Amino acid sequence: MINFSVIVPTLNERVTIPILLNSLENQTLKTFEVIVVDNGSTDGTVNVIKSIKEKYPFPIRQVFFKQRGISHARNHGSKYAKGKYLIFFDADGIVHRQWIKNAADILERDSEILVLSGFLIYRHSNFLKFLLYNSYSSIGYTILIILQRVFKIGYFFLGNNMLIDKEFFTKLGKFPHIVGEDMALTQKALSSIKDHKRFRSEFNLKVYNSSRRFEQRGFISSLIGWIVDFKNKKSSSKYDVYR
Repeated sequence: MINFSVIVPTLNERVTIPILLNSLENQTLKTFEVIVVDNGSTDGTVNVIKSIKEKYPFPIRQVFFKQRGISHARNHGSKYAKGKYLIFFDADGIVHRQWIKNAADILERDSEILVLSGFLIYRHSNFLKFLLYNSYSSIGYTILIILQRVFKIGYFFLGNNMLIDKEFFTKLGKFPHIVGEDMALTQKALSSIKDHKRFRSEFNLKVYNSSRRFEQRGFISSLIGWIVDFKNKKSSSKYDVYR
C-alpha cells in the first residue's frame, strides 16, 4: 500500500538525482512512490532517470512541466500523487534512512497531524564551512522547536524537507510561486487551522542537504537575498536556478 508520495523537482540534476534516489532505496520503510517532475533540464537528467528508475524497489513516475519554478514543479507533481501524504525533497538532498519510518511512527501515534517538517544538515568537505552552515541551521532549528513546544509559535515548514496531508495541501491552494514559498504556505496553514498542534517540526526527520546555494551566492548574500526576496514576494531567475 502506498501511504506516501515523494515529489522531487529536477532542473539539470543529472549528477544529484541518482544520489537522492539511492538514499530513498535505503529507507527502512518503503511504502511510498516517487514522482520526479522535470522542469526543463538540458543536461541529460531526463535520460538518466529513465535509465535507472526500473532498478528501484519503489515505483518512480517521471512527469514534465515546462514553466520554470520550483513551486510550479511541486504543485504539478502533486496531481499524480496516490498517497495520503505528500513528501517534498529537493534533488540534491540525501534522506536519512529512517525518515519514512520515523514519519510513519509519528503519524501512527497522532493521526491528527497535518504537516511534519524536518531538519537540514548541510554537507561540505571543508570542516570550517560545514560548521558555519550547520551552526546557522542548528541554532535556527533549535529556536523553532522551543518556540513551538513552549509558546506554540515559530512554525515553519521547509519546502525541501516536509510532509503534508494531500487533501490539506490542496485545500491551502498548494505552493505559491514566490521566493519563500514554504513560509507563505506555512502562514496559510496557520491561518486555516486554529489547533497548531497539528503541525510539527522534528529533529529525527533529517535530510543532508547540498550547500551549493551558499557556495554559489555566498553565505551572507544567500541569507540576505532570501530575506529581501521574501519581503518583495517576487521570484527571481537565481531562485529558479539554485534549487
